[in-house]
Amino acid sequence: MKNRKGFALIYTVLISVLVLVSIVGLTMKIIPERAITNARTHSQRALLTAEAGASQVLFDLRNFGTNPDFKNDFDPNSGPSSSHYLTPEDITSLITTSGGIINPSNGEQITNPSPPSDESFETSYQAKIKVNSNDTTNKILDVDLYILGTVSDRSNNELAREAIKTNFEVTYKIESYTEQTWIDGTTAGIFNYALFSGGDIVFGGSAQTVTGDIHAIGSIDLGNAKNQVRVGGGGNAEAEGNITGKGIVTGESIVGATSVPFPMLNIDAYKTLADAFRSGDAPYNGDKPNFPNTNDPIVLSVIQSYLGAPGTSSTLTGIQNFYNDLKGKTGAFGNLTVAQWQNLITYAKNIVYYIQGDVHINGQFECIGTLVIDGDLIINGSSQVGDPTDPGAAAILVNGDVNLSNGTADLYGLFYTAGEITGRGTFYCEGSIAARGAIDLSGNYEVKYHPVTNENLGVDTPGHWEDGDTHTYYSVESAAGSSSTPNPNAKYTWTKISYDEFINAH
Repeated sequence: MKNRKGFALIYTVLISVLVLVSIVGLTMKIIPERAITNARTHSQRALLTAEAGASQVLFDLRNFGTNPDFKNDFDPNSGPSSSHYLTPEDITSLITTSGGIINPSNGEQITNPSPPSDESFETSYQAKIKVNSNDTTNKILDVDLYILGTVSDRSNNELAREAIKTNFEVTYKIESYTEQTWIDGTTAGIFNYALFSGGDIVFGGSAQTVTGDIHAIGSIDLGNAKNQVRVGGGGNAEAEGNITGKGIVTGESIVGATSVPFPMLNIDAYKTLADAFRSGDAPYNGDKPNFPNTNDPIVLSVIQSYLGAPGTSSTLTGIQNFYNDLKGKTGAFGNLTVAQWQNLITYAKNIVYYIQGDVHINGQFECIGTLVIDGDLIINGSSQVGDPTDPGAAAILVNGDVNLSNGTADLYGLFYTAGEITGRGTFYCEGSIAARGAIDLSGNYEVKYHPVTNENLGVDTPGHWEDGDTHTYYSVESAAGSSSTPNPNAKYTWTKISYDEFINAH
């Protein structure tokens, strides 16, 4: 019995040893295999990261421009971000270099900075771009792209790294743009007066200014009526020459007044603005605040149906119909959206219209904005010119004479003439009148001063763009590799390279 018990103990010990040896052997086999599996997984992950990096660099190249006004899915001026690897400076370096390595300024960009909580690793990639040649005639770069993908644990210990290399062509273009600054039209000093004449001002009949000052570069004749008020409301009469006559000036009569130059009418500048409104060019392209934006085919078609195409003369009837239908959103304006219509009506006072030839108004002409007439203006009969609801928003600029014939007329806005202005009959003006030549008013005539609010008004220098510095910028038209590729779903070909090859790329 004792011998049997001893053998049982020996058997137990032997079996335990065999089990322990089996466990140890199995463990020693499993641990290396798991390590190998993990290494392979991390290596594959690093390779995928490198591929993702190559795709990102190619995407940035295909979609990136370095013009400050370049509009795309992202702003190239915002610099590096978590979504884009290349910067405008990187692309400029690529295009302007004749050869060598470009290290993107974004450096090593983490593509998975916040992995899921159950992941114990992070991935990153780094790129080097080598310009093999730069064909400046055809604007084509031959480029090698080196990408290193890295997998690290949460303690930043490197677990795996893989590098790839790909070759592709970059087709680019070189363009330039000129900085432009909008210069507002200035309201000339002559428009601070109810009447301003580059010659003489002659009063007759019961003509008078109800409010505001008057100024004559020549002389002022107040007429023979002894008790007739000529300059009312406490207004001053300023003459750089003499003041004669018996009429009353309720303010001061100033002889030898300070000289005020008379600005000439720049017809070409105003024609350019009138054409720009009908073509959607600056300042009517949405870049200038308080100006209507007509840079839309539908809006342009409506405008041109009333005012004609750029380069042509509009008609008085066309302008009148344009404004009438614009106010009520009727006629062709019914085809516009509310937003398009509101933009036009809100900023209508900064519209410029152009008519070539003499204009005859006999009836109602209601409009705001600047109307430039390259000829004479004749107003007679029972007429109304301008919009009484906003007399400061209308300006009639005449490159000829203005004749206020017999009859009655109500004028709302600023009236400028490069010639003379004569008035007969019964007229009322709420705004101001400026003439380079003489102003000869008689009959029952009243002028009530109202300042102009039209931003285009400068007469000699209306609102306009001034050129500044010219800058060269670059943009990429395409970035394409070979059609053959190890990955049939990829759009470029790549090959694996060693870490040393990536580090020593030059």
